Amino acid sequence: MSEEKKNTLEKQIINDILQNLDYVNEGVLEFSEIAQGMIDTYAMKNRDYGNSFEESLDEDGLIASKVRIGDKYRRFANLLENDILVEDESIEDTLLDMANYAVMTVMWCRKNRKEEQHEMKTSKESVITSVDEFEQFLDILGLLKGDEEDDQ
Repeated sequence: MSEEKKNTLEKQIINDILQNLDYVNEGVLEFSEIAQGMIDTYAMKNRDYGNSFEESLDEDGLIASKVRIGDKYRRFANLLENDILVEDESIEDTLLDMANYAVMTVMWCRKNRKEEQHEMKTSKESVITSVDEFEQFLDILGLLKGDEEDDQ
C-alpha cells in the first residue's frame, strides 16, 4: 500500500470515528487535524531517520527525553523572548515537536512497562515449586544443614 493511500485511509478512519461521537465540536475537529499532522510527521521522520529517539531512550533512559524536550522548550522560550520567526522553525513547529517527543516518551514508557510485566510473568516460571527444588537451591547456596556439619 502506498504512503499516500495509507494516509488517506488513516484520515478516513479518524473522521469516521469522530463523526460517531456525540461530543465532537470545532475544537475536537481541530485537535484531530493537529494530531493527524503529528502522526504524519512522526511517520515521515521515522522513515527518514529510523527510530533514533527510542534508541536514545533505550540507551540513556528518560533523561534523553528530558534533554530533547528541554532543547525544544529553550527554543520556544528564545523565539518568544526575541520575537524570532526563523523560516524553518516557527513557534508552532517547536510546540508540535515538543508534543511529539512527549507522546513518543509515553509510548516508550508503555512499551517498557509491558516488557517488565512480561519478564515478571516469565520469571514466575522459574519460581521454586517443590521441596526438592528448594533443597537444590539451598544446596547451591551451601545452606543445607548437611553442609553446615561438614564445615565444622
